[in-house]
Amino acid sequence: MSQEEKDQLAKLSGFDRGNRKSYPFITYDARKKDSLKKLNIKDVPGGEAEFIEAPIEYPAKIVILKQRRKLGSWSKNDGTVTKTYTPEHNHGKEIVPLYEQVGNGKPSKVLEGNAQQMREYSDKLRAKWTLYVLHDGEVRKLKIQGKTLKNYMDWLKNLGSVKPFEKEVVLTSELEMTDNGMETYPITFNSGEDTDFSAIAPFIKEVAEACNESDLARTEAKPKADNSIPVVDVDDDVKEVNLDDIPY
Repeated sequence: MSQEEKDQLAKLSGFDRGNRKSYPFITYDARKKDSLKKLNIKDVPGGEAEFIEAPIEYPAKIVILKQRRKLGSWSKNDGTVTKTYTPEHNHGKEIVPLYEQVGNGKPSKVLEGNAQQMREYSDKLRAKWTLYVLHDGEVRKLKIQGKTLKNYMDWLKNLGSVKPFEKEVVLTSELEMTDNGMETYPITFNSGEDTDFSAIAPFIKEVAEACNESDLARTEAKPKADNSIPVVDVDDDVKEVNLDDIPY
């Protein structure tokens, strides 16, 4: 029996869940011009993680491998921040837990259900999406919300029957003014050249497997505090986007 076969049996038997992949980020701040950047997290033994940034110039080319979503909200009362959030998941009909974390306390589960049930519980929950993308030959995560999310949904609708991974995506950003006169620079998604599916298929399978392993670990572990890297966007209350209309 080969080592690969042994490793597969170890996973199936539950004695080895493997090393779950952690992908680096692409981040942006929609309040600032030319804020797109790669963000690598370097673990420092015995200390806090070190963030290493590198700017990405527009237009930036990516391929979207997979999309995931989460719902979340936060409020502040007497200086204490309360976060309500779901873990990352695939679609709105999926049954997932909703956690609440007050200050630095431990998160507690307040509900388990689908997206509709979550919003019936709290109309303050807002969608935040994570796009697993291929950029310069490397898989990264791009978190989007607000106006950038709306721009992404508009791009998806314009694709018609074409799947997102079939097209290279060209990211651009132009100045937009809000109703109250604020300058913003949300990301815009544009279709580029056709992709080489045989080249990107292994990356799609890798990301899908990593997400499946993460979901499995979530069901077996205690809830983790929400320490995710914040995304700064505008128009975070955009409601005309029907997230559940997207079939994938």
